[in-house]
Amino acid sequence: MLRWSNELGPIYLLKLYWERIVVVTDPAITTNLLKYTPDGDKSDGYGILNKGSFPEIAAAGHEVVEVLRALASGTAVDIDELLQRQALDVISRVGFGIDLAAMQGFMKPGNAQQDLLYHLKRGMDEVNMRWGDPLRGYLIFLPSVREGERHFAGFRAHMERLLALLKAKGPPAESDMSIGAHLLRLKDPHTGQPLSDDRLLPEIATLFVAGHDTAAHTMAWTLYLISQRPEVEARVCEELRSLGLLAGEGSPSPARPVQLEDLGKLTYLSACIKESMRLYPVAADGTIRVFPQPVQLGPYTVPADTMIWFYFYATHKGSQFWAEPEQFIPERWLKPGTEYHSSQPLGKEPAAPAAPSNEGQPDVADAAAAWNVDDSSSGGKRDQAALRWLPFGVGPRDCIGQSLARLNYTATLGTLLGHFSFKLAPEMEGPGGIAESDILCLTLQPANGLKMFAVPRA
Repeated sequence: MLRWSNELGPIYLLKLYWERIVVVTDPAITTNLLKYTPDGDKSDGYGILNKGSFPEIAAAGHEVVEVLRALASGTAVDIDELLQRQALDVISRVGFGIDLAAMQGFMKPGNAQQDLLYHLKRGMDEVNMRWGDPLRGYLIFLPSVREGERHFAGFRAHMERLLALLKAKGPPAESDMSIGAHLLRLKDPHTGQPLSDDRLLPEIATLFVAGHDTAAHTMAWTLYLISQRPEVEARVCEELRSLGLLAGEGSPSPARPVQLEDLGKLTYLSACIKESMRLYPVAADGTIRVFPQPVQLGPYTVPADTMIWFYFYATHKGSQFWAEPEQFIPERWLKPGTEYHSSQPLGKEPAAPAAPSNEGQPDVADAAAAWNVDDSSSGGKRDQAALRWLPFGVGPRDCIGQSLARLNYTATLGTLLGHFSFKLAPEMEGPGGIAESDILCLTLQPANGLKMFAVPRA
């Protein structure tokens, strides 16, 4: 579809059986329509994140370091799986104050039937197959379908256990702004009673399903891309060294822990993460909207109730929107306003300048300085801007967990890269093998994991 978008333009018609789907990759149209909703503005949502959450995120990152240190020298590790487990633990600890200990299943596999990630991954495989075959769910006589149902039940059992533990803690304190506390406070508008378990469980499950692999795949893709560019890794290391976060020669050993106030100073690492999210947007399929009234898409009038597919992958990698779209160039993100599409002709992206000094940089309390979308390029009129970078979506239905994800990405990758240099394992067959193995199974991910060596810096 990327090739179609490059050849046919940012708006084209796709016929799928009897369905007519309008595919849109144009940044301005995508931004404007996704910011519109007939239901009004989104509520403030869950208070998933506050400064008190950071110690849990940092602790989970250091647990990954300890897992990697415990491996025998020369052992390749599926870094994607390990980071999925880390993300599950972050969600459970930050969102619910409960430790599901998903990372323990990496070093001590034990009984797979009791492993949350085992059921979650296999269950999502079944969901993906049912998306391709809507009748599959009725074919219960097939052993593979029955196996999928067992994984659904296994995942539900884990979510029921978490809800029971959450309720066992009693009514949440007024100061508790976690997701779990918000859910327990909700009342059924029809009865005035707390929500039933059948209403709460889908809310809880959605956070784990949507939050664990998106965060993990992004971190894994970033480690892979950095490993392929020694000059990029060198600049990341220099940034970490300037903050005292790098272990090894010329640096404190062991490196000091990443603190909350460090995150906004990790400018170049944040640029690497953004570029990774451009090349490998985990929500690559984007989103679909159906509007109840006719919609004007550039020169085309689309009838009411037509399916409109906003295909983020092509927006992120379209040759009409990006210079050198297939290249990993973190430096492009050091220019303010890179998130926006400009009507100016595309030029060559900048080469890597010398590593910056953090001297005199303002001390920020979170990752906002490194992650905020800059408004200056649109004259401060952000609502009218054309976003060509949409890893979290945009508008009232954008990702509710993006603040947590940003902190986790930056802190965990800063911690890992401060302690290890990552090298692609031979069985991955180099960049060519990676290019052939990435698949879209609800999220954009390496089909067979991402085996890498974690080489200690100290």
